[in-house]
Order: sequence, then C-alpha cells, then structure tokens
Amino acid sequence: MIACHLIKSSAMDAYRPVQLALLFSASLLIAPFVALPIPPQDHNHAAAFYRSAPLMNITCPDRSQWMHDAAWIHNRSLYEITLPGTHDSGAYALYDSYLRGFTADWIEDAMELAQLLHVDLYHVVKMWALAQAPSPLGSVAGQLRAGARYIDLRCSWNGTAWVTFHFEQGVECKVLMRDVSQFLSAHAGEIVYVEFGVESSPDHEEPGQSVMKLLYDDIHALLMPFHIPTDSDLYSLTVAQLVAANTRCLIASPHRPVGYEGSIFHANAIIHNTYANSDELEFMIAFNQRQLEEFRKWKGKQLFKISWTLTPGPRSLLESVLPGKPRSLNELSQSAFRETMSWARANAAEKYPRFGQIFISDFICESSLFEASLPHIIE
Repeated sequence: MIACHLIKSSAMDAYRPVQLALLFSASLLIAPFVALPIPPQDHNHAAAFYRSAPLMNITCPDRSQWMHDAAWIHNRSLYEITLPGTHDSGAYALYDSYLRGFTADWIEDAMELAQLLHVDLYHVVKMWALAQAPSPLGSVAGQLRAGARYIDLRCSWNGTAWVTFHFEQGVECKVLMRDVSQFLSAHAGEIVYVEFGVESSPDHEEPGQSVMKLLYDDIHALLMPFHIPTDSDLYSLTVAQLVAANTRCLIASPHRPVGYEGSIFHANAIIHNTYANSDELEFMIAFNQRQLEEFRKWKGKQLFKISWTLTPGPRSLLESVLPGKPRSLNELSQSAFRETMSWARANAAEKYPRFGQIFISDFICESSLFEASLPHIIE
C-alpha cells in the first residue's frame, strides 16, 4: 500500500539565507577538493548518470518482499506497525540548475557570480543536498528494494514539468511515481507511504490550479490503481485486508482540486511529522527521545513519524573547510548511523511499534534503520 501525502513546505526551510551565505563562502575553499559526477541534463531518466556514478562501496540486501514474508504484521493495522523509510527520497540525482523565484534575489545573483568566478557552487551544494546514494541503489526503486516503505518527495514546478527540488532541480516527479507504481505491481504484499511536499517560493506564491492539476493527473494515472478509498477505516483494516483488496495507495493533499476532492485525496493531516532540524548529534538524539515519550502517549489519528536525520547548519558548513571535518551530508550522517542500533537497543524494552509508525533516515543502506525498526532488535 502506498500513502501519498501531499503537504506544502518551503524550500527556504531547508536552505536559510544565512546557511547559503556560509555555503557560498565555504565553496570558495572546498570546491577544488571535492569530486562528484554530474548527472546528465535529462530530467526524464538518469540511466547514464547511474552508469558513471560511484556506488559508494555500499551494498544492501534485497528486501523487496519483507512485508509479504513478515506474517506477524498481516493481522495488524497501519497504526500497529513501524515502516522504515527515507528522507528527501528524490535527492539522489541533482542537476546544475536551480529555480528562479525559489531563492532570494541576492542568492541567485551569488550563484551567477560564482559561475563567473569559476567556483562550482552547484558541485558543493550537491555534497550537502544529496540525501541518497547517487547510484541505482539510491534511486526510489533502489530504496524500495532496500526495504524502505515510506518515500518522501519534494516537488516543484520548473515552468515545464514537476521535478524534485533540493535547492537544485532533480528527476521529474512522475518518474519517481513510476518507480513506485512498478514496485507495487511487482510486489503485491508490500506497504509503502509516499509523502509529497509541494515546494513554494520564498514569497509563498502557490502554483496555479491548472499547474497543480498536472501533478494530480500523474498521481491519478500512476497510483490510482492502488488507491485506498477516502472513507476507509484505517484503524480497523489490517495489512492483509488492504493487500487482498488491492487498495494499496493512500493519497492526501492540502490543495484538493475540484473533481478530486473526496474521491482520491484523504485528509492532509494523516502524518504527524517530527524533525530535529539540527547538525548536532546529541541534540538530535535527545529530540527523538522526547518524541518517543510523546508517541507512547499518542492518541491521535495521525501516523507518527520519527526522523533519524542530521541537517547541515552554519556550524557544519563552516567547519567543512577544516581538515577531518565532514564535507558532505553523507559524511555528517555517519555519526548518527554509528548510534542507530545503540539507541534502538536502549529503547528495546518499549512496546512495538516503539519508533512511531514511520521511522526514516537518509542513506537507508548505511543507517541500520531497517534493522532498528523491527519488533525484535538485532543484537
């Protein structure tokens, strides 16, 4: 089953002006020392990029059927299980292109100045914006094969198509939805949530209704065959019942265009998001521990999400020019990944599902998140 939850978010939430100013300054120093393949300027497919990109020496077991094989979840509802997932799931292929109007004017001017000075700022941005492996393993299809059952997509309109947006433009959203649709068709026993964030510009100008409809039409074409009716009682329906009925796509949107409201989109508050928004490991762990305490008392109808993620901030961006300090999101995340199982074991005595109904990280094959999300913590 797929829950496709569209929410409005702001691109500037993730890239504040002060952070970009620091990133611009840091890039002057670190750009000559970092290397990353640039994906082809083809937003429809990244196959050529996959062939040339490094696999980061990471392997991942094929968990395409783990829910089908986990008989212990079949008689549980969605509120009685934890699904592992990925953060910024579309950030595995980014292009040397940003969206006009989605950043402050001075930042756009700085980007152009950097290019004139032959400072590859795009290159440095990729180091901190890529949240998944730049390889087939990190694609949405690869994340699903690795066991992720929650997919986080941020979509923006670039004037001609809906694309993923993480300061730089990424793959077309319909390509990522096609990955999800094909996975569902091939693996009928699996449950996946897809949460769409519709990015707005700094002045919060919303896409027009006709533009939004283009995104909804793609959702309708690719995900409607697995749609869960909006009047479904998700508290009582079990995984087995949803799978048997092939009603495996739960979709929600705050926009709900005329003609779709009440027929495809569920309430937009179906997922309760929690996010530390910090590059400090101790703060992130303490924040998530407080979220677990809240979840243990949780009586809401929303699916509770825990995010095991570190977010680049002023400190990490400034320190990236120093020897031995992280120079990418992947390097920054390693400290969190080393603590995943220790934190899981420290909370192992709590009743399952102990880490919310959704538990996510960047770089899922490196984070040990899948193992931590299981009812029996692996020693």
